[in-house]
Amino acid sequence: MADDGYRASFYRELRTTRSMKDMPRFGHSDSFASLFDSGSDGQTDYILGLLFAAVFILVLFVLWGILLLIFKCLGQKRVGFLSGSAFASPKDSKKPIIIRSVFLLSAFLILIFSGLSVTRGLNNIYNTVDTLIDSSREINKLMADADAVSATLESAGKNTRDTRDLLVTKLETGFCSGVSDLRNQTGIDFDATIAQILEHLKTLDDFHEDDFSELQSGLETVGDGVDDVDQYANDRQKEVSAWPKLLIIIPSVLFCTLFSLGAVLAWAKKDFKKYQCFLSYGVLPFFALFSILYFVLAALIVMLASTNADFCSGGEAVSPDGTFFDILTVKGFTEDDMTYRLVKFYVDTCKEGDLPVLFLGEYEEDLDAAFTTLQNLKFDIGNTTLARLEEICQEDIGPLNVLLTSLSSEITLLLAFAKSAIDLLACRRLAPIYTNTFYTGTCKYSIEGVSWAFTSFLLIAIFSFTMIMFRSSWLVSSNGMEYHDAENDYLGDEAVEVEYVDKDTKKEKEVEKFPDEELMEQDISMIAESSVFDFVQIIHYGKSMTTRNGCGRYV
Repeated sequence: MADDGYRASFYRELRTTRSMKDMPRFGHSDSFASLFDSGSDGQTDYILGLLFAAVFILVLFVLWGILLLIFKCLGQKRVGFLSGSAFASPKDSKKPIIIRSVFLLSAFLILIFSGLSVTRGLNNIYNTVDTLIDSSREINKLMADADAVSATLESAGKNTRDTRDLLVTKLETGFCSGVSDLRNQTGIDFDATIAQILEHLKTLDDFHEDDFSELQSGLETVGDGVDDVDQYANDRQKEVSAWPKLLIIIPSVLFCTLFSLGAVLAWAKKDFKKYQCFLSYGVLPFFALFSILYFVLAALIVMLASTNADFCSGGEAVSPDGTFFDILTVKGFTEDDMTYRLVKFYVDTCKEGDLPVLFLGEYEEDLDAAFTTLQNLKFDIGNTTLARLEEICQEDIGPLNVLLTSLSSEITLLLAFAKSAIDLLACRRLAPIYTNTFYTGTCKYSIEGVSWAFTSFLLIAIFSFTMIMFRSSWLVSSNGMEYHDAENDYLGDEAVEVEYVDKDTKKEKEVEKFPDEELMEQDISMIAESSVFDFVQIIHYGKSMTTRNGCGRYV
């Protein structure tokens, strides 16, 4: 009988799952079950489909990196600030404001998505691991108990079968066969009662010995799968300690704080050259590695997210239920196999109510019916009295009464074990574990976690590369004069000639040369006397002088 108070949950696909499922595969398989198809090219085809999204992300990173190198090689005369040079714009130009705004916004968004990658990404993954561990341990205990009860039922059934066979033989040879009017003499229809007993005892047949053997085999198969899940969850639990959160948060805060401070100082015209040099050559290389790492992580996680989505939307059911049936089919199980029937029962049948698992409900009913008819015969014998019945039948009824008592006791024991097995394997016990593990853990926490991690890491990488491209934001603008870049000014590369932009003509013109040699000598004398070597360039007749830059190097 179904318990109307319980119904297994139905699966509802998340939009996140559908989004990750729809990642382009370029004609390759998106069936998760293909991973278990070791006998064909199914695994290779599926893996190739996963690689396309990862390769696309890595290609984006490589192309962007090459573009940055090209800008650097072209120099500030051709691409301006994109080469790393300071802004050289008229005083009323909005370009530095816009670029620095984008730079600071990118830093802010890196902090935001670093936080989201932890709160919505890693935390959900931690929840998944905890759910898997709790569920696998609970189901392992239930499976072990159910397997023990099943083995006891099989053993007790064999013992009871011998007693049943003796009783059937005794009853079939005739009960008071020499008395034709037993009913008239006793007022009890013993023949009808015995006929019912024989019918029910024969229905028990071998007491489902073969079914119990299959059930134990199926439980062992399911138990092996649960052990794998438990091992996987425990391995992940060791990996997802607190340190991944710190590795995401601390570098993000450190880099964004240092770069934002540099951009704000440059915006305020605070020309701290050594700090700019520190950002350009002390921090920027590590930040570049940080950016590359996030591109690689995003490429790896997108494959994991797509695999997770494929698992959660498989088969005809477009759910983890369908994935399990596909896996069983790929592994060679048929609908007649106990493992397949067990999975189908908990995945599908339990949605109809708390039904007894497979044959156990029918077995309990057969045992109960046999026990009732045996008790009826004992009651009839008792009502007639054993002595009176022996007198009428002219035979010893004692051995028959002993067999009835013995078989009744054994069937009572079988009924108790059957009820225990039904209770242990009931839908209300196992179906919630299944739905909690896969509907909630794998197809809610996990898919949301990896999807947020993928999205956050990819955006962190993109915004990081944006900051690298706009690294001139932490250099002080030269208000109409383009006289240095991030590398040439501070690391001693070959200096460039000073030029300015005429606000009216919007054309670059050479700086007016000093009218005579005396002015140059005066400037040199001034530098020598003041011992100030923080001039970037001194231009005379279109030539550049050698002076010390902000990093203490000479250009």
